[in-house]
Amino acid sequence: MAVRAESATIDLAGQQLLAVWAIKTAYLVELASRQQYSGKRPVEGYEPSSAEMGWLLNQLERHRDEPKPPPRSFVWLAGWDCKKPDGENQASMLHYAPSRAPVRTPDGGEVAGHFTTLAIGFAAFQVFTVDYVQAGAREAEMWNTHPPPSLAEAIRLIWPHRLRAGDIVWPPLAFPNDQFDRLASWGWALRRGVDREPRSMAP
Repeated sequence: MAVRAESATIDLAGQQLLAVWAIKTAYLVELASRQQYSGKRPVEGYEPSSAEMGWLLNQLERHRDEPKPPPRSFVWLAGWDCKKPDGENQASMLHYAPSRAPVRTPDGGEVAGHFTTLAIGFAAFQVFTVDYVQAGAREAEMWNTHPPPSLAEAIRLIWPHRLRAGDIVWPPLAFPNDQFDRLASWGWALRRGVDREPRSMAP
């Protein structure tokens, strides 16, 4: 999928495994970015909490055959044309774009969440994650699970499994090479940046 854009049919077990991998990889890329580019990025990503990291470690150690993503997390799968218009591959096969995605709490506050887009070759993953312990204790609302209608056919939810969920065929409609920002911002519905943090979007 990532290297040659070969089509694939992914069952529910495969979707769950890909979701765990995408979250783990997003965490590691963010931690590496904080080490290498500390204070130099226009948008800092979300540093995973100890609860989230602990959840994943426990799942990978004790439930290796069927690990599950952390509670309250969401993962989508999309396709992105990583080739330049002249047919050459991009210099980097890895593209990473963090966005702020806080969730509201009943007291008028919010819990910091993380929406990130991670493209590896032609395969693009979008991950929402949050400190589920803090979110639960503060009764935070659930984050939006619906991409804008203009993108809905190109972004497939692979976790959590909805009622009557089944196999998905990848790739759906692929995003052109020059539209990675459109994908990462959900058609600019997510305003990325320090001074304009996106609030939770209504479903």
